[in-house]
Amino acid sequence: MWLFLLTTAIAAPIETFFPQDSGYRFVKTREIKGLGGTPSIAEVDAALLRDYTFIQYSRWEISSLRNPTNRTQLHAIEMMDPPGAFGIFSINKAGKPVNLPVENNWDGSQLSLWKGNFFLRLSGSDQEHLIALAQTLIQAIDQPNLKPVSVLHLPASHLNPDSTAFYLGENSLSTNAAFPRPLVQKLGFDKHIEIGFASYTDQRHPLFIVAYPTVKLAADYFFRMQQELQGYFSQQGIFMKRTGALIALFIGPEEHAQKILAEVKYSPTIKWVYKKTPDPPQEKVFTFLGLIKNAFLATGAFLLITFLGGLAAGVIRYQVLKRNPELGKRREMVRLNLSNH
Repeated sequence: MWLFLLTTAIAAPIETFFPQDSGYRFVKTREIKGLGGTPSIAEVDAALLRDYTFIQYSRWEISSLRNPTNRTQLHAIEMMDPPGAFGIFSINKAGKPVNLPVENNWDGSQLSLWKGNFFLRLSGSDQEHLIALAQTLIQAIDQPNLKPVSVLHLPASHLNPDSTAFYLGENSLSTNAAFPRPLVQKLGFDKHIEIGFASYTDQRHPLFIVAYPTVKLAADYFFRMQQELQGYFSQQGIFMKRTGALIALFIGPEEHAQKILAEVKYSPTIKWVYKKTPDPPQEKVFTFLGLIKNAFLATGAFLLITFLGGLAAGVIRYQVLKRNPELGKRREMVRLNLSNH
């Protein structure tokens, strides 16, 4: 798989994270573990939940032990991983954020946020009480907020922070009318792609970043998209760029496109989110071919040493006999003359 961050989430229902001594009482009032024919859950369309890989939903009545009349309703949607939870949050934004350590939105009656692989929605009339309860839940859910790689590669310059979104299928992408419709079938959703989105400058020009599993796939689909756009008419310019396994598509004036697209750069990274036990040291493995290779090397080394040793001995003997000729005479053969006289 590409470049993308390894996001391993520990599957656990929301109630496992409820603190026991938080001063709140949690009562489950509904639970859904399969979408089935359900059209929507907690005001989220079921087709979108499928795109982001829905796990389960639960609804809770939460009351304060100090003030039992102060009740809050919690909708908890558990997704397969944090990017899925972020995706649901990103296309269900309404209102403005409040002072919390995670991304959130307050629309006057509901507080929505995401933490780990949970999309949470709190309903109540007391904003301060909702914020305090949300803070308690955020601290209790010990899962990191990991954004998708396509979103992490969105340039920071001139970005409108409230516009960031994440799409993981045709249903979710269809919620954004800015994406050119003819290209939807050319993206290759069956190849497990993901799409990050944000708007830029005061004119809110759209930028889509499509992330593919491999660089080769990105190059292939980049060519297909170029071919499709040749016959597409748009009132605004459409500019594309491929960098590694990413395809960036900007809609707007060329001067803005050049600046924004220049900042889209593919930078594959791998980050261990959870502590990983070090692998044991690998033992050397000797194969049959390896043994033959080692035998040839040893034989060659032995022959080389023998040759050099013999050569050195010969040179030394020659020098000794040259300086001491009598030594050579002593070792001359005895010849007997046996001829008859």
